[in-house]
Parts: sequence; structure tokens; C-alpha cells
Amino acid sequence: MLGGQTKEKKLVLSGKYGRYHGIVYFVGNHPNWTEIKKWTTFLEQESIKRKKYLKAYFVYGNKIGYSKSNRQIELEQLGKELKIENTALTFVPSSLAPNKFGVFF
Repeated sequence: MLGGQTKEKKLVLSGKYGRYHGIVYFVGNHPNWTEIKKWTTFLEQESIKRKKYLKAYFVYGNKIGYSKSNRQIELEQLGKELKIENTALTFVPSSLAPNKFGVFF
């Protein structure tokens, strides 16, 4: 598994199966929305360019002020603003949750 990591975000090459690749971009507490928009736009462009050969995912795991309905609205607004159609936008209750589901770094 390849990728980069900082205290509040992780960018991970999720897998390589033949010619297919996946990228998971995790963001935790204290998100930098300017940076998130740049990365999400980049992942969207790469997904369009590489078509079925690249699947990109943005996983938002901010436990501060968590509300399922608010997170859903935030991601819907992000998707509309950036015209996201090929990158999955999803959330988990906290940035620790992905490890509970078998994603290891």
C-alpha cells in the first residue's frame, strides 16, 4: 500500500489489481476545506482521465460536531459545488473508524 500521511489526513493507494487502481483520501478533525477542494478536484480529473482504471474515494471522518444528516448535506454541497461525478464522497463518524473496517496503514 502506498500513500502519504499527516496528522489529520491520509492519501492511500487502496489497491492494485491488474490494471485497476484505487485512491482513498481520508480527512479527520480540523479539515482544511481549501486543500480538500483542490485534492477532490484533482481526484475527479484523474478519475475522468483514467476512466475505469482509477476509482477515487473521499472519506470524511471528523468527529467534532458529528451529525449524520449534516455530514451528508456537507458532502452533497461539496459534490455540487465541484461538479463531482466520478469520485465517491462519503463519511464515517470519526477518523479512527476506517481502521475498524479493515483499512490498515
